[in-house]
Formats: sequence, C-alpha cells, structure tokens
Amino acid sequence: MKEIQKIYKPSRWLMSLNRGDVAVGELLTSYADQSFSVMLSRFNARYGQERNIFVHYHFKRATKIMVLVCVSWEEHLQEFKMKRYEEEWRKRIPIEHR
Repeated sequence: MKEIQKIYKPSRWLMSLNRGDVAVGELLTSYADQSFSVMLSRFNARYGQERNIFVHYHFKRATKIMVLVCVSWEEHLQEFKMKRYEEEWRKRIPIEHR
C-alpha cells in the first residue's frame, strides 16, 4: 500500500514530482477537486513542457484522496494521439485507490 501524504500546499506537492512518480495524498486544505484541476492544468501547460513531464490525476471525493501519475511529455502526446494508450496511466494507480 502506497503511503498517503498529507497535502497542505498542493502547488509545492506538484513541483516535487518527477517523471515516473505516482504520488498519493490527502487534501487537507479547502482546495476542492475543481480548484486543483485548474492548478494542475496550468502546471502542465507552464512547467510540464519545460520539465518534460505531464501529471494526470485521479480524485476520490469521499475520502479526499488524490493520486497523481507523472509521465513524460512524449508519453502524454502518444496517449493523446493514439487512443489505445489513452488509459495506460490509470494502470499505475494503486488498486486500493481506484
């Protein structure tokens, strides 16, 4: 079972990710799923291309548990262009958090 981090500052959590990481965290702030979604979209557009990473996320509202899956920018483009790879990143989500 992957350790669940307590997330106080979501932007700092995003900046700590590297390609290949799978991070599991519990949002402890007033950030809603939608607010984080906007922050992540900006992160991917701005820093993702610079750092050659793209971050996917999966959120369980009932538990406030969020799973981030970080792939390379090339993997993301492949997922986007070829539909058969579209759900590959989801296979990296730990079973207990799907």
